[in-house]
Amino acid sequence: LNNDYVNSINELFRIFHSLKSATAFLKLKRINVFAKLVEDVLESAKKLVRPMVKTPEGKILNVADYSSIEYILLMWYSEQMDKVELFEKGEDPYKLFASRFYQISVEEVTKDMRQWAKPPVLGGGYMLSDNGLVSYAEGFGVDLTLAEAKRAIDYYRSEHPLVVQMWYQL
Repeated sequence: LNNDYVNSINELFRIFHSLKSATAFLKLKRINVFAKLVEDVLESAKKLVRPMVKTPEGKILNVADYSSIEYILLMWYSEQMDKVELFEKGEDPYKLFASRFYQISVEEVTKDMRQWAKPPVLGGGYMLSDNGLVSYAEGFGVDLTLAEAKRAIDYYRSEHPLVVQMWYQL
């Protein structure tokens, strides 16, 4: 399979993912819906391409998923090492946030709760306000009230003090 094809799908996905986030923030609903649709189609294309990739005899194919890359790089950069250590142990930052926010065990966190936690975990690290979080969450298909967003942002900041400290050192 032509590696250029795979790279093109990945590049288009990144472009539309960024467009989806930006249009959610700017409240451009129609463009956001379109970007999400294209992103879904490209994600499906990636799933179809992966099984077709074969390695030559005697060669190894390494596959990497940069799961939570935005989050973990921010934790490392801000020296929030307690979060880095949890990640190294295989803990899911979204499930951890949801479990602590809702005061339940990690095992009790549902798929919807995990999805709900993504915007505050990702956006909270990049100085989003409660108003900004409401818009940002729409790009994830998450509806937040202003009160919920404020509570989530406040909670994020209390759980990530070194991230907050780092903002003012830049």
